[in-house]
Amino acid sequence: MNRIRLPPTVPGLNRAGLAALLILTFLLTWSVHSLQAPPATDGDSSTTTAFPTAKDTTMTTTPLPPIVATALDAANAHDTDSWLATFSPNGAVNDWGRGFTGHQAIRAWSDAEFIGVDVTLHVTQAHTTGDITTVLAQVGGNGFNGPSHFTFTVRGDQVLLMRITA
Repeated sequence: MNRIRLPPTVPGLNRAGLAALLILTFLLTWSVHSLQAPPATDGDSSTTTAFPTAKDTTMTTTPLPPIVATALDAANAHDTDSWLATFSPNGAVNDWGRGFTGHQAIRAWSDAEFIGVDVTLHVTQAHTTGDITTVLAQVGGNGFNGPSHFTFTVRGDQVLLMRITA
């Protein structure tokens, strides 16, 4: 068994202090890694992997409304025109509190931070209540990467709002 040999002195710490610091570092690293969400699974659409939030750890998967599915498919195909066509003329995107209203503003945002950076959206969960659909997706591409919630407010066959949160 290899043992870690501590130097006889470290400026500001004695051997006991250095040993305590190493143990604390190990415990913090272990606890952070044990709290991370599990990776999404590949498989059929009936199997989902949760990235639970403090508010909702019981989100279930339901079929997506056609307009939401079309928007997600267009984003994954990097087809900005088809994606924008899912929004109403006064539709909006709220990206972590930053608002973009109307096709021109949404396109500028998307070119810089969404479709323009080759976004990919792997839906892991979805829930619809009335006109509101919340999708949990693993985001990939050349911009933000990680889990995000996309909440779509729809009316008929148009997206009124797409809100992106943690």
